[in-house]
Amino acid sequence: MKIRQRMLPPGWYPQEAAQVTTQLAAWDQADSIDHPAGYSESPVSAVAAIAPHAGWYFSGHLAWRAWKSAQNSDIVVIAGGHIPPGTAFRIIVEDAIAVPSGFITVEKSLASAVAHEFSAVQETGADNTVEVQLPFCSCKFPGIPVLAVRIPNDERAVEAGTFLAAWAREHQKRLFVLGSTDLTHYGESYGFLPGGEGQAGIDWAKKNDAAITEAFAEMDFKESLRLANEGQAACSVGAALCAMSFARQSGIEAGIVLGSDTSYRLHPSDSFVGYAALAY
Repeated sequence: MKIRQRMLPPGWYPQEAAQVTTQLAAWDQADSIDHPAGYSESPVSAVAAIAPHAGWYFSGHLAWRAWKSAQNSDIVVIAGGHIPPGTAFRIIVEDAIAVPSGFITVEKSLASAVAHEFSAVQETGADNTVEVQLPFCSCKFPGIPVLAVRIPNDERAVEAGTFLAAWAREHQKRLFVLGSTDLTHYGESYGFLPGGEGQAGIDWAKKNDAAITEAFAEMDFKESLRLANEGQAACSVGAALCAMSFARQSGIEAGIVLGSDTSYRLHPSDSFVGYAALAY
């Protein structure tokens, strides 16, 4: 059996299973007791969700809320990004993927179908959009197989969600689709300062984040893509569009915002990133 090993260095997410369990329990306790700003109680019947993918220190608490919202499922799809418009889908083809608790089995039949339908190429490099989600998946869905695919930031992402829904109906399988994206990357480190520096820039980025979060919640595909590609409001909007499209094909008409945040809150800096979690 070919197992895809961890590629991200220490610091992105815990290395040991016990560390994962401890961290998730701490976030659960914080949400149940403190109800931090922007917190919304997670549903438990979502067919799809959007989660951020920074290191766990910055955005793991929001990503876990998205994972906790999921319905019981037969297969999990983790849709990642960092793929420019017009380029190829990237799909993990190994038999399994390593996580701190062991490994997650790759769903081969769905992977083959997606690869054929979208002419996907094999994922060979390191990328955080999928990998940081894997330990969450293994805890929420122990023993459940996964399709891990990175999706371009273009209209084909909507087609991917539609395809997944059709495949699920044909094969009578319950899918949960998680779209992995961060929001505005603002500051000199990212070469993006349309609102200026200081508080003016912080305020601009918050408005940009709020606009695309609203578009995600309203399941406005066109506006989400526009805000991402014109306003750099999301780094991996294709992943979000895929999750939204799957939800729409599953009869969902709107998303629930589970929370929002920014790296600036934990680490004030001239450069920072926004995050949001939604459930469908």
